Amino acid sequence: GSEAETYTVSSAENRARVGQKMVVEDGRAFRFTKAGAVALVAALLNSAAIPEVAKYGDQVVGTIAAGETVLTGVRSSTTEMPASDLVNGYCWSEQTTQLGPAARIKDNIALPTGSDGTITLHNPLSLAIVAADTLSYIRNTWFNTLVAATTPAAQLAGVTVSAIPISNYGWLQTAGPAKIQTSGSIVLGDTVVESGAAAGEVMPSAAFETDGPSVGVFMSWEASDEDGLFFLNIE
Repeated sequence: GSEAETYTVSSAENRARVGQKMVVEDGRAFRFTKAGAVALVAALLNSAAIPEVAKYGDQVVGTIAAGETVLTGVRSSTTEMPASDLVNGYCWSEQTTQLGPAARIKDNIALPTGSDGTITLHNPLSLAIVAADTLSYIRNTWFNTLVAATTPAAQLAGVTVSAIPISNYGWLQTAGPAKIQTSGSIVLGDTVVESGAAAGEVMPSAAFETDGPSVGVFMSWEASDEDGLFFLNIE
């Protein structure tokens, strides 16, 4: 794609599919995202929506034969999963006896707290699901993204290129040189992680008590709490 495309924002998923990766002329990488319930701010770090394990993890599921693409009898524990919220997300069994890989989701109808929901996969199941197995599912990393919290809570999604209003679509940068807001003083060559002081900012990994996942490496200069240029390695 082109660098100009990375600045675009739209109210509908009409430029790309959520999660789609784009590499521009100089090798920088971007992912198409949908903002969640809070607007995404330019030059801030973002994460996936926080996984709701109590609602959508380790769910009881019926027997489903290998080769099927439609998983029936899928449910949630406490809150219904809305229709199509799982598009390009993933489902898998947490049981060690179930050796099938994680499967990519094509679409879903609403998954209620009963057993009437349906998940449709992009590709057929490689192995059968039996009654002893369970089913867990998670949204796509770039669906309903949030400004990264001061304590790591979800998979990193990327840095906002242009501000994205609530429930709108745009691009997050995931690799290569990018401008990010910083907390504290950073020196050339520092590896940075999510800031423990300010949501969406980055700070030197040595200053972060829990050693969160690496965001990138500082490649420029800046005074304390300014925007710096970093070589992202989110992917």
